[in-house]
This record gives sequence, C-alpha cells and structure tokens, in this order.
Amino acid sequence: MDELVEGPSVLKEIASEYELQRRKFGVATHPYLTWCSILQEKLGGISRSALNCNFYRGSDSLLRKECIRMAVICIQMAEAVDSNNANGE
Repeated sequence: MDELVEGPSVLKEIASEYELQRRKFGVATHPYLTWCSILQEKLGGISRSALNCNFYRGSDSLLRKECIRMAVICIQMAEAVDSNNANGE
C-alpha cells in the first residue's frame, strides 16, 4: 500500500486516518451487523453533510472528512472479515 499513498492524495489521508483510529481504538472486532450499523451511521453523516452543502452552503471539507472516515471503517470491516476467515469462522 505504500506505493498508493506516496504524495498528497485521498489515499494518503485514508491511511493517516486509519492509523489515527487504530491508535485510538485498537483493532476493531465487531459482529457483521454491528459493522453495518456503524456504516449506516457514517452514511447518515455523509448524507447530512451533502444536504448541508447543497442547500445550506455547508462545508465541503466536513463532507470530505466524513467520506474519509467511512472509507476507513470499510477497510476495518474488510479486515475483520479476513480475520474471521483466517480463524475458520
């Protein structure tokens, strides 16, 4: 992944946010439905930010930040699936 995050890019920001969340929360292990609930909550934040941008001159930077955070949660969920498969679950 190092070659994907060289230079300024959205992937670099995702990698940075991933590391921040990993340090803050550790390795996340949730049942799949809990992951779905977390993603739905994040999607709600993205939708709210998008509505604010379109109709109330909201901040594009907040919308972008929400998208970065959701991308990290998707990565963490994929890792949990991989971990469950490696453990024979």
